[in-house]
Amino acid sequence: MMEEKDLSEEENNSLFNDLSPDMKLVATHCSLSVALSLQQNLPGIRIDIPKKKEKPLKNKLVRIDYKKGISIKELALKYSICERRVQQIVSE
Repeated sequence: MMEEKDLSEEENNSLFNDLSPDMKLVATHCSLSVALSLQQNLPGIRIDIPKKKEKPLKNKLVRIDYKKGISIKELALKYSICERRVQQIVSE
């Protein structure tokens, strides 16, 4: 596969513009050559990129605060989650 540096800026722009929105994200955050390589070598495959694993830490902090006596309502506001979710977390 040709490297980006082997192509003119016009060719790079043309290739970039032909990408789908998702592949443009890959090209922007990784490189155009990575996006093109994925398209060429893994056509049709769907890739799910998980969010950072914040939930276990957040859940642990909710439980700690609950044990300190902070109300479910206050915890919901503090952690931007609904009261029902706080109840689920503290009962796990």
